Amino acid sequence: MFLRPPKNLKRSYGSWAVITGSTDGIGKAIAMELVSEGLNLVLVGRDSLKLESTSSEIRRRIGDRVSIRTIVIDFAKVGGEEIEKRIGGLDVGVLINNAGLAYPFARFFHEVDLNLMESVVGVNIVGATWVTKAVLAGKIHRAALRASILSLT
Repeated sequence: MFLRPPKNLKRSYGSWAVITGSTDGIGKAIAMELVSEGLNLVLVGRDSLKLESTSSEIRRRIGDRVSIRTIVIDFAKVGGEEIEKRIGGLDVGVLINNAGLAYPFARFFHEVDLNLMESVVGVNIVGATWVTKAVLAGKIHRAALRASILSLT
């Protein structure tokens, strides 16, 4: 704060933020902070009731100054390819990949059963990868548009 002024995230990066794991803890706190900066939100989570609760809480605090969309998806069960369809066309400037899954208690790697390991990999690797791909595609497209506009001027 003392070295340089804060960035206007909306103007510098884009008007939307996508947050996975946005219904509890750090993800929810980040959602509250980003919405206070004027960013529209796409809240991604596996529990529709928690997503609705978080969305309602944000709307109560901030009002109708921003748009909020929710996407219910459990990355432990599906790969996340549908994320690209759901956020396509949005000017997503910020991605917070916060969804994560861990073992319920400490275990050695060879002691973890296959179903749990597939869930951990699905959430922590596959889901995060698909969301990043979805956001990156739009960012590359917008960067190319900006570059072509700058070359015309």
